[in-house]
Amino acid sequence: MQRKYGWQRACMGMAILLAILGLLLLERWNAVGAVQTACVRNWEIEFNSDAYGQHLPNFVREAVNWVLDLCCKEVQDDRQDLIGSSNPHHRREFYEIRSYTLFYGTIHKVDIVDPYGFSPELGDAIARFPRLEEVTFVSNDGPDWYDDVRGRKATLDPRAIPSLIAGITGLKRLRNLELSAPWVGDQEVLALGKISSLEVVSMQGGRFTAASFPAFARLPKLKTLTLRSRAAISKAEIGRLQKMLPGADVLVEAPEP
Repeated sequence: MQRKYGWQRACMGMAILLAILGLLLLERWNAVGAVQTACVRNWEIEFNSDAYGQHLPNFVREAVNWVLDLCCKEVQDDRQDLIGSSNPHHRREFYEIRSYTLFYGTIHKVDIVDPYGFSPELGDAIARFPRLEEVTFVSNDGPDWYDDVRGRKATLDPRAIPSLIAGITGLKRLRNLELSAPWVGDQEVLALGKISSLEVVSMQGGRFTAASFPAFARLPKLKTLTLRSRAAISKAEIGRLQKMLPGADVLVEAPEP
């Protein structure tokens, strides 16, 4: 009788563990999907610098590919830039990236490059990864941009940029940040001064000025700062920034006033 109850308890414990594991995997699946679906061009977003599972064992990749072969049929489609999962041409890549992240440990890095547009949900999506240490967001598109997906001009939702900045500033373990986009200005840079854990910062292509420089003085761990602005910044102002950060490597490139 005791042996019978022992097996029952063991089976119940195993069922509970499997249920917890299932919930954790579901949360990871939904969290990664939230980042993907918040971007227009969303099938090349990388997590932990491993978009397609190169660092996973072969048997894991083979298993994922087997499932994707069943679910995502290959199609010939010349429209290369349609939205990720809604375009059969990119559906496999979209779900392949999401599937591989189920086998990662902690997500400590996310790279979002050339997303075209993005929604206000992106900030909340990034905040679902509180252990992020590195974030890269690089875009060549400003608030008003040409939507290659739909073949028309488009405008970012005015809530999108503040939401993204709020999501990034809430990452308490963030050490390395690259934020490069035409819409990065003084307001966005000043907000990033709240991330006291930052060690490496790169911002390129925005229109920030010397008015935002006090934000960097509030980063006690800053080691490397790279700034390339399209707004005018004088050599004297660059010199004052370098004096604010005597222990950091500082590179600033901007047109003269």
